[in-house]
Amino acid sequence: MAFFAFISFFLLLVYIISSWWNWYYGPSFGQRAFVDFYALFAIPLAFAIEKRRKILLFICSLCVFLNLIQTYQYNKQILSSWDMNFQKYAYVFLKTSSQYRNCLGGNNDLPLYKEIRNSIFILSDDFEQTPSNAKVCSFIDNQHSKSCDYSDCEYNLLFTIPVNEAFISKRALFAEIKLDRFESDKHSFNEAFCVIEYKNPQGEIYYSYTFKLNDYPHTQFKVWEAFNFSVELNKIKSPNDTIRMYVWNQSKARFYLDNVQIELFSIN
Repeated sequence: MAFFAFISFFLLLVYIISSWWNWYYGPSFGQRAFVDFYALFAIPLAFAIEKRRKILLFICSLCVFLNLIQTYQYNKQILSSWDMNFQKYAYVFLKTSSQYRNCLGGNNDLPLYKEIRNSIFILSDDFEQTPSNAKVCSFIDNQHSKSCDYSDCEYNLLFTIPVNEAFISKRALFAEIKLDRFESDKHSFNEAFCVIEYKNPQGEIYYSYTFKLNDYPHTQFKVWEAFNFSVELNKIKSPNDTIRMYVWNQSKARFYLDNVQIELFSIN
């Protein structure tokens, strides 16, 4: 009876703690909201060890081993402090080699608590008729459809977004970005980054945010894959500023982009 009471309490606690708007409680290692309950959990753990000492000690040893490995991974930037999902976790599970450092990317920020979201800008580019505020230096024709070509090219796609009064928000800006990607060679997308910059009227950059586009190194290539990102950005200082977004291909590897869509929201 006591066992089922504890399990029921534990499940209810997990549900309540995970119901906070930021369920992982911000960038951290582990679910720190459970720390306050360690002393309470120690009581049934002690009874369980007394009843099933060998089994519980074996399980605890495995958990301690896993925790030590993941602490090492966290300190070496193999595990991310936020934005983890099953696919990322499976890719780096028990991996400690230096080749896995900073291998994870993607960006999926949660919307702010009690946000009032207003859509202020939408841009779509399928590279058939490129919008005026988009600049593309190199294309490739693929079955009567154009794509942005990053073959041996560090910089290519650039969006320049003029700011107005609608961009001035009390809390932040929020971006949702979608794109399709085609890797010509295996892992050619691994060193591709999205860069977002704020520039004042004098042309000075006062805010910059960069994230790796690949969520993890995919094994499939020569197929089109869809990517979705959500990014919380800083507030804009002036309606006379400019936002620039571009893709930086650091390794100059070969890949193609298509069907890029950007939507910006003001969060109040």
